[in-house]
Amino acid sequence: MYGGRDLRTSFCLCAYVSASRESVTQHGKRRGAMSGKRAADRQINNNMTEEELEGGSEEPVGTWQKAEEVRARTHAQTTNNHRLRINNPCPRVQAVLAQRKFYRARRPVRDNSANSASSTSSNPFASVALVSAPATVPNPFASVALVAGAPAAAAGGSSVGAPAAPAAGNSDDIEAKLKALYGGAPSDALGFAAARTHMRSIGGAKTLRAHLESKGLLAEDGLHLKVGSPGKVAPFNVFACVASGHVVQPGMKEENAAIGGFGDRFVVACNRPENDANWASAAPEWVGKASMGQRHRFLTTRDLTWAWFNVLSVGLDGRESALREGLATLDAMHEAAQAFARGTPGWSDAPERLGLFFHCFPYNSVPSIHMHIIDLGATGPTFEDQRHKNLPFAAVRAVLADELAHAEASSGEADERRTEHVDPHENGGGGGVAGYTSMADMMGGSQSQV
Repeated sequence: MYGGRDLRTSFCLCAYVSASRESVTQHGKRRGAMSGKRAADRQINNNMTEEELEGGSEEPVGTWQKAEEVRARTHAQTTNNHRLRINNPCPRVQAVLAQRKFYRARRPVRDNSANSASSTSSNPFASVALVSAPATVPNPFASVALVAGAPAAAAGGSSVGAPAAPAAGNSDDIEAKLKALYGGAPSDALGFAAARTHMRSIGGAKTLRAHLESKGLLAEDGLHLKVGSPGKVAPFNVFACVASGHVVQPGMKEENAAIGGFGDRFVVACNRPENDANWASAAPEWVGKASMGQRHRFLTTRDLTWAWFNVLSVGLDGRESALREGLATLDAMHEAAQAFARGTPGWSDAPERLGLFFHCFPYNSVPSIHMHIIDLGATGPTFEDQRHKNLPFAAVRAVLADELAHAEASSGEADERRTEHVDPHENGGGGGVAGYTSMADMMGGSQSQV
């Protein structure tokens, strides 16, 4: 008799032996099947070889072709099964697809128009033109000539426009640079103010003095204009030489006597006799060269300091003392011109008859300050030709007065200094020249020198 433990052990051994026998049997069957397949392949190859040797087959068929046929049939069956699974899915797949369709139907529909509107409102630059401004936007410089000599786009443009690129060439030639910056000769208060701003932007008084020195216009001390007798000094500065006494113009002694006590500070000069004689000529050789009217004179200063070579350089450094001195000298020149007109036959000091003009650098013909005194009752073709660069005396004074007022305001000086230099001679019912005491008054008024 065996115990329970021995019976369990015996039963497990019998089951293991039985499974082992079955495994061996199955393995033998598989080996036999594989052997049979190899035998069949070998037999097919032998048959093919015999047929090829005997020539009984026109198109020999090998095992590789049979394998291709089997592979093609298998691929076709797989493809068909896949198609069947897609077209006729199983119940589980059908349930999943139905659930997806249900949730997709419940999803809210997107409103593209609303999205575009919200994106536009959230973009602060949505309404900004990124390439170019619309053609309807007005161009503030449409009527301004941006380069020297270029025609304005429309009539009535300012004499000085927006700054253009400096002219190419010698960097020391500030004349070309200024002409490019001006965009035209200054002929009003705004143009003259812009010209002074442009001059300061390229170096101001220091650059201007260096330019005069490079042109040989300054004396050895570098502070005064060079003067001398004709033929002994070059370049010849005619008005500076008249002011210094190196040149005495015939027939001008009586006219200089008309300015009275101002003769110690100023000199009245005349044009060439042939230029005066052809003042009314419209011939091309005289237009722009002859005198601007039947009565045309020049008033220059005896002060040969380089800062008085042109109205552009007067007070250019912005110092209050220089601006104050410049205004005082200009007022004295105005009085001297009026005294000349009153004391010289044929002339009149009436505002509508007495024209006082400057030519701003670099549109001046002589490098020494000179004020054109013209009888506006008898002007010629040259006056019209030079009108574009005739800068009225009142415009020059208004700009300097405005600069002085700003300089005093910035330095915190008292307002009494502003009224100290108002012209005490009333013209047109107000202080200053032709009723103007500052640039703002001039631009807001209706009076004009021309």
